[in-house]
Amino acid sequence: MSVFLPGIYLAALLHGAFLISLLIRNGRWRASSLLLSSYVLILMISLWNISMPYMDVPNYLKFKIIDLKLYATPFFWGPLIYLYVRSMTGPKSVESRQLWVHLSAPTIITLSQVFLSERSSIPSLPTFLLNCFYIQAGIYLIFAYKHVIAHQKAIQNTFSQTDNIHLNWLKNLLTVFGAALAIDLFLNIAVRYNLIEFGPAVGLIVLLECAIIFAVGYFSLQQPEILFPENINSKTTKKKYDNSALDDDLSTQLANQLTDLMATVQPYKRNDLKLGDLAELMNLSNHHLSQLINEKLGCNFYEFINRYRIEYAEGLMKHGEHINITKLAFDAGFNNRVSFTNAFKKQTGQTPSAYLKAQAFKQAS
Repeated sequence: MSVFLPGIYLAALLHGAFLISLLIRNGRWRASSLLLSSYVLILMISLWNISMPYMDVPNYLKFKIIDLKLYATPFFWGPLIYLYVRSMTGPKSVESRQLWVHLSAPTIITLSQVFLSERSSIPSLPTFLLNCFYIQAGIYLIFAYKHVIAHQKAIQNTFSQTDNIHLNWLKNLLTVFGAALAIDLFLNIAVRYNLIEFGPAVGLIVLLECAIIFAVGYFSLQQPEILFPENINSKTTKKKYDNSALDDDLSTQLANQLTDLMATVQPYKRNDLKLGDLAELMNLSNHHLSQLINEKLGCNFYEFINRYRIEYAEGLMKHGEHINITKLAFDAGFNNRVSFTNAFKKQTGQTPSAYLKAQAFKQAS
């Protein structure tokens, strides 16, 4: 094994220990912090077990933790990352029953080592379990990714600004985990068919596990505390509004009232505007306002509010000679210039700067 790997391994180990202490201290023992800390700890244990036998270290350090006769700890990776995603994308904490359902199989596999006399006594068992691990981790990864996507869609029905709650960092973390899993699978197949020697493969796997630990630290600490809107759910719009009291005539009347409200009161200028705030102005429940926007106006709350913000900004840009784009972004209700630029380009096909230049050219000609 390459001589530089011990240094990388030690750095990953120290980084993981620091991350766990930071998560527990700042997370105040919340379920999400504990789940992510457990995931990092299991990664560290797995990293220790796969690397230490091949490191140039004293013999008394070449022991294994938990994985005494089987490489069982990776079976905790998928469930823990999935439960962490669940805890970050739902208003309710992960229940003990859910923990048992998802962690029982890895626990049973780990405890079964006690009843194995020698790993070599069942030659096909390690290969069988390794194949099961790839399938299990892949399934959990898919479901975790689906939860993040559902969360991103759901918050757009409640918030007009999603900068701090979109969970893109979590999607990136899942992408790193998926890429590492795919490379790990490729390396194991390559070793089985003698396409690569075992030693270099182990070294690359060690680097992959180190990369995951570093990625967890990099991505997870970027996001502030998540807000959970009370009406978030992953059901389809049709099911969500099946029992609603809004009929077509009433929806049309309310849609006209909403349009008048947006034109006169201009609530979209509030950069912290939420569905509940607008529902209060309309004297409607959150549920009915969400239905009105989704079904009658054909968009979600986020798109609806930003449409007015962009139209307001366009109106000022058409008649203003000297426009400060950053100030305009805040005046229109955006939190920052980047969000404004992205939303403006999505709606108009141009950046604000390009749009201003085009308007100046029209006026000059």
